[in-house]
Amino acid sequence: MRRMQASNGLDKKFFAMFKLQQVCRWFGPLALLTALFAAPAAAEQQTFAPGSAVTIAIEDEYYPFSYKSDRDDPNSERLGFDAGFAKLLCHEMDWQCTLSPLPFAEIIPAVQSGKADLAVAGLTPSPEREQTLAFTRSYYRSRSIFIGRSGQQVETLSPEVSGLKIGTQSGSAQAAALKNFYSGHNEIVLYANYADLFSELSAGRLDVILVDGLAGYHYLKSELGSTLELLGMFSEQPMPMDDSCVVLSKEHAAALPLLNAAISKILISAEYELLSLEYFPFINY
Repeated sequence: MRRMQASNGLDKKFFAMFKLQQVCRWFGPLALLTALFAAPAAAEQQTFAPGSAVTIAIEDEYYPFSYKSDRDDPNSERLGFDAGFAKLLCHEMDWQCTLSPLPFAEIIPAVQSGKADLAVAGLTPSPEREQTLAFTRSYYRSRSIFIGRSGQQVETLSPEVSGLKIGTQSGSAQAAALKNFYSGHNEIVLYANYADLFSELSAGRLDVILVDGLAGYHYLKSELGSTLELLGMFSEQPMPMDDSCVVLSKEHAAALPLLNAAISKILISAEYELLSLEYFPFINY
């Protein structure tokens, strides 16, 4: 695949990848409103009642979903799509919220242990995660993509490919997918965060990386992305990486109807559209 020279070419390619999701979103308001007005079953009055103090875990460095406005100031404002969505959820639920930025590997343990009440970190359901966690309806959808260096000869990205050094984030749905489909004849290398992952690819220490499409889009548009190339989407089935959900401990699963109703209301709001378009050139639900 030849690298697209103009940035608007990259925009068009990503728009094509996500446009079906946007069409589905606009045909979904009736279903969303139905969920909104469904009576929540046994809401968690103590943990998630209006006015409650709620701690929400988000990833500490995951552009453009969660990052500090000033990297050198630990008290600087937390920006990004996940941070913004968490604030919308707190407003809708009338919570007193604290955002707790954590390394990705610490987010699920924080929810499991009660250190955090919820996580807004692009987490997707899996049988293993669902043993201890409860997942809301999705609050955004994405696709996983392969990225390589410009001009690199990668003839195929099917699981039959061999001899590649493929990187992804440790503990992610992408890591599980690579293990299931690509580990037999390729080396899978795991990294704690996307910054290290993209730096290693750019430096030539990885052949290919598999990442979330929206985060990958951000890096491809950055200065670092001038040496990188979109190779294609992960296309194996099942596809576990499409739906990104708010996560809570399974012991609080009774609160799911209440949270789902709030998320459904947010998704059809002008505030959600403005938040989405602040970070992406399309509405990403």
